[in-house]
Amino acid sequence: MTTMKQTKTTARAATITVLLLSAGLLGACANTGNPYPYRSQGNEAMKGERYQEAYEAYSRYIELRPGEPDMRNALGRSLLALNRYEDAIEHLRIASSQDPENGTYLDDLCEGLLKAGRTEEMFRLLRGNTDNRGNVGDWLRLGRFAAKAGDPDTAKTALLTAARIDRGMSVEPQLELADLAWSLNDKALATQRLRMAAYVAPRSPDVANRIKNWNITTGPTFPLVPAERVTDPAK
Repeated sequence: MTTMKQTKTTARAATITVLLLSAGLLGACANTGNPYPYRSQGNEAMKGERYQEAYEAYSRYIELRPGEPDMRNALGRSLLALNRYEDAIEHLRIASSQDPENGTYLDDLCEGLLKAGRTEEMFRLLRGNTDNRGNVGDWLRLGRFAAKAGDPDTAKTALLTAARIDRGMSVEPQLELADLAWSLNDKALATQRLRMAAYVAPRSPDVANRIKNWNITTGPTFPLVPAERVTDPAK
């Protein structure tokens, strides 16, 4: 015969079970919620330099949609802004692995490694890309980050390699070389490379800004054919 005490115990157990199931269901519902308000909140917070708020919003987004590299990268950038470099690297690395061809994600990962003092790891990553792919963008990135890391020799070699592969057809290698020379107080070389940039992209606002900021006098003969440009002998 069932006693009153047994009945109460059974009822209490059933109630607890229902509560636990309800909590599980609520948790499941939360994980299938709409993440997009968190994207907007995070972006607005980043614009307003409210980095902790941005971090919290992006974190909630990633909890709901962990497979989206743009938001994973945004989370990493918010952590960079909070000087939480090691935590940032974890997320930036995931974003870059999810979309290996995205140069912005790779730039941000290298920035995190540099700020964390993990320069050897940064160089291994960058040199791995130049060895495996070796395109202009990879060499430019190596040159740019080598300069930031205080290694002007590696920077110059990498940027010259980028210009050679590019065959003097794009403005970016010429501007990067000009900037490096200017930072090293080699104004003659900086001006020479800026002239080459002006030849490639005479209407470039980046070229115009450097001419103005560096107080360089120009004229009809200012543009200069890039040293790496190959002349077709058939023409």
